[in-house]
Amino acid sequence: MSRSTMTAAVLTLAIFGGVVHAACDPDGFLTGGTRTFAMVIAGRTATMTTSATVEGDAVVVQSTFSGTTSTTTWTCTDQGMTASFGPGTGSLQADSSTLPPASEWKVGTTWPGVSRVTTVSGITMNSTSQSRIAAQEMVTTPAGTFTAFRVETTTKHKLTVPVGTTLPAGSADAMNRDTTVTLWYARGVGLIKESSGDSAFTLILTNVSR
Repeated sequence: MSRSTMTAAVLTLAIFGGVVHAACDPDGFLTGGTRTFAMVIAGRTATMTTSATVEGDAVVVQSTFSGTTSTTTWTCTDQGMTASFGPGTGSLQADSSTLPPASEWKVGTTWPGVSRVTTVSGITMNSTSQSRIAAQEMVTTPAGTFTAFRVETTTKHKLTVPVGTTLPAGSADAMNRDTTVTLWYARGVGLIKESSGDSAFTLILTNVSR
């Protein structure tokens, strides 16, 4: 599995993984504890774990994948939860709400997202997304059967590469494109399932503990 694929997977879970109960989540829609996920990336299977704790007004989530641990800090705002991805494999700043307050989770709710990912080599990915809660449905995973909200997200990406940096053939075109992803969230649990529009990436919750 390539380092770029590993980094993308870590970023995905850092942003969308289970988040601890916080002040802007009074219903406990984004809950704390430890999560284990089974992932399939380009046909290869891997395991990721996330662990979250509350530190004052912030929520700190640690995600571990293939021996690499990344830390994401979520901050509670009037618009919901915003995230910053710390140094290591890269840095990410979510400039607008990534997840709305629990009270606004209902079919038809929409929200925008803006993020900027900068790697240690100076490569920058700017992304803008639009998410919509499309349905509420029953979803079964190895961790159990849940009543879940299905969230459909479309994202536009723009990759900027420093002068003199060479990328593998075709990688820039692969990143400078629109992507779609479907995520399922269960109240009181958090993220339970995720699938990319091209089916190259899937994730499913296998165990949860609080």
